[in-house]
Order: sequence, then structure tokens, then C-alpha cells
Amino acid sequence: MAEFNNEKLRDVLRDYKENPVQENINRMGTTLQTSSILIPAIWDVEPKMNKDGQMLFEKNTHFQFALLKTKNGSQFIVAFTSYYDYKHWDVNHRFKPMVLPVVRFMEVIQNISNDIKGIFIDPTDVKIPLDMNFLKQVQAREMAHHTSIQKKEFKVNEQLRVRDVLKREDFKQSIVRFGKQTPSIKSIYLKERLIENEPSHWLLLVDMEQEEPKMFQALGSFIHPYDENKMMEFMFASHPVSQKIIADSSPVYSKDEVA
Repeated sequence: MAEFNNEKLRDVLRDYKENPVQENINRMGTTLQTSSILIPAIWDVEPKMNKDGQMLFEKNTHFQFALLKTKNGSQFIVAFTSYYDYKHWDVNHRFKPMVLPVVRFMEVIQNISNDIKGIFIDPTDVKIPLDMNFLKQVQAREMAHHTSIQKKEFKVNEQLRVRDVLKREDFKQSIVRFGKQTPSIKSIYLKERLIENEPSHWLLLVDMEQEEPKMFQALGSFIHPYDENKMMEFMFASHPVSQKIIADSSPVYSKDEVA
């Protein structure tokens, strides 16, 4: 808990505050979809911890949150991007720190009073109030994203229209980072699949020592902050359709090249 420090989210919020243009609003929303925040709170049932160290609360747990009232009388739930700022704010130890992904916290407060207008992040630093309607949109986009990660089943003789992905270096580097931390992956190919009268999809072809379909969800979640909310499709490199695409393509990530 003491190590919690979401520097990436803090930087994105600071950019938005300094320049609240649409590009920074979109970037803030995308970052919040996959970010965790620290919320000062009091609860009546101690949570369990999962294998990733995340707090799991019982469904009927009752919470009392720290609130901040703005000059116009609006009330917001206080939240932080770092344990350091929280510790220096709660000097009297009135609350306990609760770290949750933003989308999970929205589930916790789904039945909260309408008097609460949103979340106020880092009241001693960047001081960003986030409206509840905006946060609900973030939650809805993340839920939709989970349905957009799919292992695609193509017919053996199916012809796909694909093209190389130019630029998008942040997206490509996120794929490389995932490959490096997943020893069973030998290579990953990235293409943009073109579909008539529909938005294009990212198509990722994965070559693994032992094919594990669950890996697709992990890969999709890992690279999601950089995917521009475009739908992603996955195939194993062993599929005949993949083999045709790979024949004249270079991988974004190759285990041999980074060894």
C-alpha cells in the first residue's frame, strides 16, 4: 500500500488541467479505464486480498468515504494518485486507504446518494474534480472493451484484408513489453484488418510454445491503454489464415531478436 503511486494518471490529469482540450479529455478517460486510485474510507467488513494484492470487499460492506465540499456546495468523494499525498492529507488517521481500479470503485458506489457529484482527485496537488456522469462513461467504455477482446475463428480459406500499422509506436512498444514478460510467447504480429462498412480492427497474431487462449485477455488488457479503443481480434500464428499473413510480414515482437 505504501508503494502506491499512480504517476501516469497524475501526469495525464495535470496535462488536462493545464490544457483541457478534447485530446486531453479523451486521454484522461482512456487512462482512467485502466487506472487505480486510493480512496480514504471506513468499512465494517475487512476485505480479502486476491493473488494480485487487490482488495475484494463483500457485497454488503458498508462504507463511509471522505468528502470534500466545493465553494458552490457540491460534494465529492476524495481520492488520491499516491499514498504519499494521502498520508500527508490524513494526518489524524481518520480513514484507512483503499486502492481500487476506478471502474471497480464505480461498482462500489453505484447506489450512493445523488448528492455526491463525483470524485475529487488529489485535493492537495492537481485538484481535479471528476463528474459522476463522466466517470460512468469511463466505466461503460471499459465494460464494452472487455467484449471487444476476442479470439477470432476464421475459416481456413478465408481471405482477410489487412494492412501494416504505420507509426503507433506507443501501441507497438506495449506489445513488445508484454512479449518480454511472457516467456511462452515466441513472436507477435500486428495488422490492421479492414472491414467493409465497419471501423477497422487491430489483428494480433501470436506464436506461442503452448497455445493458451486465456493469454489473449491478458494481452488485450495490457495493451488497452494504447489501442485507441479500437476492437481487437486475436489468432494463433499456427492458424492457416495467420500463416498466409505472416509469410510476408515482420513481427512487432520476436523473442529471438530481444534474446
